[in-house]
Amino acid sequence: TRLNRWAVLFRFFLALPILILTSWLSTGWIVIAPIFWLILLITGRMPAAVFQATAAVLRSQLRTDAYWAMLTPTYLSQVFGDGPAPTPGELPPPAASPTRPLLVSQAAKVLLWIILILGILWSFFNPAPDYSTNDNPTQPTHIEWPHPTP
Repeated sequence: TRLNRWAVLFRFFLALPILILTSWLSTGWIVIAPIFWLILLITGRMPAAVFQATAAVLRSQLRTDAYWAMLTPTYLSQVFGDGPAPTPGELPPPAASPTRPLLVSQAAKVLLWIILILGILWSFFNPAPDYSTNDNPTQPTHIEWPHPTP
């Protein structure tokens, strides 16, 4: 697909909202991942809501990266899935794979909101790392070798 030159020029400004949203989703998923791991360990399977929420987070990350790297002009949309999951008595539409189209249940949407809120909270309340290497400014920052005595 041919890319619009103005869109390429302003890609940074256009991508800022989805970069922030995707960052919050990814961070929230990392925060809640140990709980997902315990659920998998105890039950021996991944619940459908956890799978759908994880697929939605990974899909939004991939689509944002593709947009940011100028591989596609398509802006991120439908973070919460392509449509509602079919009810138990309803026949699902034909699917190309378990994630295409990504049909998200109500439980997975609630889980996605929890992941998003956790990501926002983590980004605001997590202290920034201190990358300074000199903890004590009175100490010299270099090694002084002893001078040989004559």
